[in-house]
Amino acid sequence: SRLRDKWREELNRKFNQDFEGYTGQTLREYLTRLGQNPDRSRLRAIVSMNTLRNQDLCQLLEAVVGYIDLVVVDEAHHGRNPSTHTAEMLQDIARMSGAALFLTATPLHLGTRDVFTLLHALRPTEFRDPEVFDSTLRRFAAVHRATAYVRSGRPDNLVEAANELVQVFAADGVSMTDSLTSQVIADLRAGAPHDKRGWIDLERRVDELHPLSSIITRTRKRDVQENVAVRRARVFRCAWTEEEDQAYRAFVGNGASLGWLRESMTLGQIQKARQAASSIHAALLYSRSSYLRTDDDSTEVSDILPSEINNREKDEAQDSGHAGLPQQDSKFNKLLELLETVWDDEPDAKVIIFSFFVGTVKYLAERLNAHGRSTLLITGEVPSDPRNPEKDERGRRIRQFQSDKRIRVLASTEVGSEGLDFQFCHHVVNYDLPWNPMVVEQRIGRIDRYGQKAPVVQIHNLVVEGTVEDRILYRLYERIGIFRESIGDLEAILGETVRDLQREYLAGQLTPTEAERKVEQAAQAIENRRAIGENLERAAGELFGHEEYIRQEMARVGRLGRHVTGTSLVALIDSFLKIAHPDLRIWKHAENVFGLTL
Repeated sequence: SRLRDKWREELNRKFNQDFEGYTGQTLREYLTRLGQNPDRSRLRAIVSMNTLRNQDLCQLLEAVVGYIDLVVVDEAHHGRNPSTHTAEMLQDIARMSGAALFLTATPLHLGTRDVFTLLHALRPTEFRDPEVFDSTLRRFAAVHRATAYVRSGRPDNLVEAANELVQVFAADGVSMTDSLTSQVIADLRAGAPHDKRGWIDLERRVDELHPLSSIITRTRKRDVQENVAVRRARVFRCAWTEEEDQAYRAFVGNGASLGWLRESMTLGQIQKARQAASSIHAALLYSRSSYLRTDDDSTEVSDILPSEINNREKDEAQDSGHAGLPQQDSKFNKLLELLETVWDDEPDAKVIIFSFFVGTVKYLAERLNAHGRSTLLITGEVPSDPRNPEKDERGRRIRQFQSDKRIRVLASTEVGSEGLDFQFCHHVVNYDLPWNPMVVEQRIGRIDRYGQKAPVVQIHNLVVEGTVEDRILYRLYERIGIFRESIGDLEAILGETVRDLQREYLAGQLTPTEAERKVEQAAQAIENRRAIGENLERAAGELFGHEEYIRQEMARVGRLGRHVTGTSLVALIDSFLKIAHPDLRIWKHAENVFGLTL
């Protein structure tokens, strides 16, 4: 659900198409109106999977709308388990669609059965039996071996490629099943192509003989992105003063200390403990209506639902006590030290600071501005409407952060970690660490992305010594390499492992020593699962064999300039104006910014 706004903004910004995000209630209201007025049939909806998993709502959609021109499913791997409601929903939504596109970065989890489930939703009559599917993959694996021979660029390998295809397609070793295959084999045996383009075209033709080539397109980030920035992480540890720890204990209640939980804590106390561990000063300064708030309205992949916390009392309104504001803020002081370290090396560097809590980022923005470090703030309260620039305050602040040299810090909640691009910046600070590792990955991904020109992206982590963040979260994240490499392909593994670890912590059952032992066990489990995934990746040739062709094609397009550049667009508009509106002139205002004048 957090991606609804991202999709709406991207569709408008990149395709000039207006879509609307729907919740379960607003979609039901729309369908009710549509049922009463069938002529109103224009539906451009962005809906979360969780919303459509409601079977009654999905059935109402099918009954009222009946036919959808196109459905695009992002993060489609959530439907790869055939026994889940998500898989059923994908089948239902694809069945009523004229065209369907599934997008996923992690199609493989346990094996080829995952991909079969997704393909079955796309083409149920073509993919009916998983055993037949596996048999087909084994039969046509030789096509990908032939593709690899062609990809090598060695003329003597072309005969081997032809022999691989003969094994698959020749009924008696001589005759072919169709003329297209016969021609490909004949061309392989005819000798090497004359140029690079000929090699690429031959590879494509061989690969297209595989029955999945028209259904699955796969490109990995490392195949299309050159000069990827190196991730470099540093940790800045600080120690709470005794006064700060006393304030934490008084605020949370129940004898908790240094961010740890006691078994008898209520759900309200657990939430207060998480906020106070982020910033005890922010928790004490802000009202009860805001200190617990986050900008995340969905359950995280590793979050624990309230019903799972031992059915204990869930009185969030309970006031566990009052505490005076400590004179010293050790964590904020460490942040100032961190920023000065950055600016000593790079005086003009811009820094993004992330926190999970609204109150924390508000507090940080106020304190940093008071200390003369010009800081902008982004939370869910800041309006975002790229279709209406006058109301797009979030977009305005991002542009100001990029262009105004006086603004060197942006403090943001998780709304800034999805859908916003900050490749002009290469420093990110984790003021606190969320339990979901994928949220940390999303934060880093705001700067470690296409267009980042810095050779190194710097990840700075602030942790209070002895707290949960220090003994559990940072140690776990460092072990699994989240600060050093992208872990997007580990989402399913992380969700299960971290969820188990978090459940024990929330039950108040872990001492610091036990927590460290559990971290080692969890990290080892993740490493084992990662190894299994890497073996699957190496065996994925049975499924995917043409990513090298795609990589070479994209490199060729970039090298030859056969893509639409900003200069080309300006020239096109200028030519149009000379014919259709000769009184108008286009002029350059700034880099990549143009205006029209009479």
